[in-house]
Amino acid sequence: MQPKFLQPNNNINMMKSNCFVLVIFIFLALSGAFAFTGVFNCKDGAGIENPRWGNDSTNAQTLTIDVKGPSPIQAVGNYKVYFYSTGKEANTTEAYYVFMHTPDWVNGYASNMFTANGGSTWVGANLFSLTLIYSPKKFPPSGTIITIGATVHYDCTLGSDLVCKYCPMRIYTKAP
Repeated sequence: MQPKFLQPNNNINMMKSNCFVLVIFIFLALSGAFAFTGVFNCKDGAGIENPRWGNDSTNAQTLTIDVKGPSPIQAVGNYKVYFYSTGKEANTTEAYYVFMHTPDWVNGYASNMFTANGGSTWVGANLFSLTLIYSPKKFPPSGTIITIGATVHYDCTLGSDLVCKYCPMRIYTKAP
């Protein structure tokens, strides 16, 4: 039998494991992997408008919407096309097409542009046109009335978390 001081110590292995998890957590926190939290506000003019169907330079089919706010839009999420509805929000399985489920930076913004206890070092355009490629195979027949929905995020500030004002918006148009 080995003396006690020569036997493996599981507590030391557990501490090493916990330190490893802590290092990963700190790395993610400092690398700009922020979770969006927000303040709901749709009364200040933020929104989406002017949907346009078209083609890009490679002839891929595109949907363009204009996004605006009291300050430039910094991120867009929950961006999808779904059945015509004036009262019910569609979930991902009911949507014809999902462009962005979780918020993504747009308009030249990125998570590393926010200063501690302040706003962004970048100021994007306010009216910003967001153009994304889509596949028409997932859409209803041409001329069908559809809903385009998106949540716009703006006035983001970095304190202990990244906090943005946000507004879920929808507009109605006809499928291409």
